[in-house]
Amino acid sequence: MLEFLCGAAGSGKTEEIYKRAERDAAAGKSVFLLVPDQYSMFSEQELISRLGLSAQNKIQVLTFARLSNMVFSKLGPLRTRYIDKAGKYLMACRAMQLSEKELKFFARNTSQSGFAGLIVSLISEFKRYGVTPESLEESARLTDDAPLGMKLFDLAVIYRKFNELVAEEYSNAEDSLAIAAPKISCCDFIQGSVYVNFFKSFTPVEYTALSEIMKKADLCVALCCDSLSEESSVFSVQAHTHAKLCEIAKSLNIAVSAPEFLKEEYRFLHNAELRHLRDNFFSFKTPCFFGSPESIHIVMPENRYAEVTECARLIRRLCRTKGYSFNDFLVLTGSMESYELLIPSIFEEFEINHFLDRKIKLTDSPLMRMIIAILEILAYGFSYERVMTIIRSGYWDISKTEADIFENYILAADITHKDWNSHDDWHYNPKESAFDMEQINSVKAKVVNPLLGLLGMFSGRKTVSEICRNICGFLNSINLHELVSTKIDLYISSDRIEAAEQLHRAWNSFVSVINQISECMQDNYATFTEFLALFSAACGELTVGIVPPTQDKVMISEVSRFRSTGEKVVIVLGVCDSSFPKSHMAEGLISDSERNKLADTGLTLAPDAYNRQKEEQFLVYSVLTTGSEQLYLFSPASDKEGNSLGSSSVIKRIKALFPEIAPIRINDEEDLIESRENTFYELNARLFEVDFEVDRLKPIWKSAYAFFAGNPEYKSRLERFRQMHSRRGLPTKLSAKTAEQLYGKPLILSVSKLEKYNSCAFSFFMRYGLLADQRLLGGLKVTDTGSILHSVLCDYFKAKKDADFSQINRSDCFSDIAVLVDKVAADSGNSMFAASNFYGYMMLRLKNIATSTAWKLVKFYSQSEFRPTDFEISFGKHGQLPAYEISTRHGEAFLEGFIDRVDRAELGGKSYISITDYKSSEKGIDESKIDAGITIQPLIYANAVTRIENAEPAAMMYMQMNDPIIQSDSVPTEQDWERSMSAQIKINGIFLDDPEVILAFDKNPDDKKAEHFVNLDKKSMFVQSEMEKKLKAAEECAARTAGNILDGHIDAEPPDIPGFDPCSYCPYSSVCSEE
Repeated sequence: MLEFLCGAAGSGKTEEIYKRAERDAAAGKSVFLLVPDQYSMFSEQELISRLGLSAQNKIQVLTFARLSNMVFSKLGPLRTRYIDKAGKYLMACRAMQLSEKELKFFARNTSQSGFAGLIVSLISEFKRYGVTPESLEESARLTDDAPLGMKLFDLAVIYRKFNELVAEEYSNAEDSLAIAAPKISCCDFIQGSVYVNFFKSFTPVEYTALSEIMKKADLCVALCCDSLSEESSVFSVQAHTHAKLCEIAKSLNIAVSAPEFLKEEYRFLHNAELRHLRDNFFSFKTPCFFGSPESIHIVMPENRYAEVTECARLIRRLCRTKGYSFNDFLVLTGSMESYELLIPSIFEEFEINHFLDRKIKLTDSPLMRMIIAILEILAYGFSYERVMTIIRSGYWDISKTEADIFENYILAADITHKDWNSHDDWHYNPKESAFDMEQINSVKAKVVNPLLGLLGMFSGRKTVSEICRNICGFLNSINLHELVSTKIDLYISSDRIEAAEQLHRAWNSFVSVINQISECMQDNYATFTEFLALFSAACGELTVGIVPPTQDKVMISEVSRFRSTGEKVVIVLGVCDSSFPKSHMAEGLISDSERNKLADTGLTLAPDAYNRQKEEQFLVYSVLTTGSEQLYLFSPASDKEGNSLGSSSVIKRIKALFPEIAPIRINDEEDLIESRENTFYELNARLFEVDFEVDRLKPIWKSAYAFFAGNPEYKSRLERFRQMHSRRGLPTKLSAKTAEQLYGKPLILSVSKLEKYNSCAFSFFMRYGLLADQRLLGGLKVTDTGSILHSVLCDYFKAKKDADFSQINRSDCFSDIAVLVDKVAADSGNSMFAASNFYGYMMLRLKNIATSTAWKLVKFYSQSEFRPTDFEISFGKHGQLPAYEISTRHGEAFLEGFIDRVDRAELGGKSYISITDYKSSEKGIDESKIDAGITIQPLIYANAVTRIENAEPAAMMYMQMNDPIIQSDSVPTEQDWERSMSAQIKINGIFLDDPEVILAFDKNPDDKKAEHFVNLDKKSMFVQSEMEKKLKAAEECAARTAGNILDGHIDAEPPDIPGFDPCSYCPYSSVCSEE
């Protein structure tokens, strides 16, 4: 006989099933409970809880998988090697390779990334719905849609080849029920009563199994519905299930009893609000529940972080005030991805034991990331990211400190392909004494050299099985299995059972994947790139799950995966538009319209988007009716990026049913006090608001303060927070003693440091006081190219010091400079200049910049009275000139520096000097920057030289080293090109406004058609008295700045000068937080 137990959620269907099962068992009948896989453990626990341990001997819990195995154990065939998702992916790839020539519709898709995954998903659907290659071909012949027919024929070809490949080596669990179902009626153990619970629908294969069960036993099916009308959209799936089972029973001449609708209340007997919600949420009418509901709550936090925090606070509060246990709660979300990082950290802060019911991708585990990084090295070669992924995986005998130092080294040294692939020790130290090369080469020997050995195993073409064998041999050579076992034991000993289980499954999954790849593709030749793609995609199909715990924990699950196990309080997070209920858009390889056409040919597949939306409605119904006592719906206003989240239709419907419901907004301070740790941080936030004046706190926070102040563990932490408050914000001044300890006395500074201090005292303090330098990075930096260009120009003009510049032609200048660039770059010890074609290009670029700059200077000297006399002059303790001494209020200070070039001229019986500082970009001497002390370098240099020598300063200049691109509408003449080049290589500065000096710089200052080599405009010209004032002001600025440094001023207050913004490129902006 076929019976149906129907009733709304909470009407006692499961209770009635257990009563009947107990009665049948007492009468000596065999009794089975058939449930979905996810309910098997819960049903067994409930069976023992309700009927005692002896019930296990009389009543057996079955799933369709267990039923298949029982049939096979009685009648065969015994299934020994089941294929997993990764194996199916590999078989699908292989099937497409072997069928490629037969395909028409999908001929161009087989090699596309992700296509094999779509095929696997579709084949799984075919097997669940009893679709065979033959039925696909039959539907292809029957359909009028030609493209659909071609698609079905291709799918039939791939599907048939897939089945053949699997049958050779494996068994497919998805085939088990299809094979076992026809044999069920031949098994003697199926008799008595079979009760089916927690299902809402069945696949065609499952219907076949149920039809065979009906031949041998009485079947009672429980359906969650209060109506079996097809018109009732929320229960239309159950209505279809009822109709289909009745049709099967009638075809077998099996009696069908009228559905029994249970009306007695169990779950909501004492909760009129949840009962009203259950009965009316999907009704066409909107009967209002008057009064403010006490069991249904809408919470509207500002964002997801506030949402999870309030959820945790709510759980603690309900446990404290209502006596709930953690396992009385079920937390659900439409998208676990939005919460999987937030929930663990916040729940731990509130000391809430919880279980996150989620599937973790195998490729996310550190073990698999390391193995994939090794394969990437085989496929693409070494890289910083791949090597560091391997080192930081935790499976190599390398400490965290060693890993950090090695990472810093490979970034600073800019390790090249040649370096990575050499067994020899590395010798290049990017910054003298910055790294212990013995330590660096020790790490290299542990990691890089073994990987080079692995690379050596793969010379020539290799089959997939050979690649797999060599990889496994390498992993055995580094004792990876033993390391994994040791780590698992360590997790277990530290009570990290979930981590141990995840690692154990990750290792087993890796072994399974590598074995299946070897067996499936063994004789095929493959490149490492192809093998990597195959391995990564196969692993991407696998997830690692954890068995739910039995101890007291809050269960957190996704709506699509949850199971109701008698929880009292249900909390739903993320009740927002398109999240709950979820919208279904993806269609797969077979579209919804094509599914409807196939249904017309008699081929049934999974529901289309319209029917999936109906199933989603029942899912919403299930969620809202799961909790027996309380329902909390959290609807955050925005996501983590601050984007607004639309309100869900669920919220709108509940507000219509309960017009007096008031959304909860978190503002009651008493509600903030739940867990010790979180309350401690909330208290400190309020202490900061009242400047740690406890008397100004509200009474509730005074009580909290008294509690923590009396707790030895928190008392010391409170004191630390008090100290933090006392120095809240950035310090603006150090003590004189501290400044002296940091910078030394007497103070010795370079002029560039002075300018740095005047740009921002705080940045100077971070860089030169705390020595908080940036991580050293390899590559060709501006300072590297600048040093080379400086050296080249110095060497060239030093050699031409006494030459007649008017006799030097451009080609000679260019060839001489090119030779010097090569020599200086080689002498620099920087190996990167020979590292790649890019650096070869950069060498060519340097030659062009150096030659263009030098040629402009040659032309300048050919018509100028000034001649280069001194190059790269250093002044300071070990310099060619003594340090520049300045007087401060703290005593003497000394300036050091490096002058790029000094030119001299004898004019009217006087000696004049010109100071030039080379720059990589255009730079002028701005009056406001001089006054602020951020452009005083040339002025200080002029003071340093004239203080020693009997000479007058004629000019202080910045010269741009440049190889400009000349833009022209037509091909310029050589003269026009020369003039344009010269105009774009800027020489700006301060010049003495003296006719004789001006003519010494430029023979034709007023001739607009002539080529001019320096920028002699009115703003840059100063008479003798003004020049002296500027030089003196620069010296006073230097003295004042040195005094401020020794005073300890470290304000983060850059000068406000138009066009000047040191914060835009400051590496310490995250520290000072100035805007």
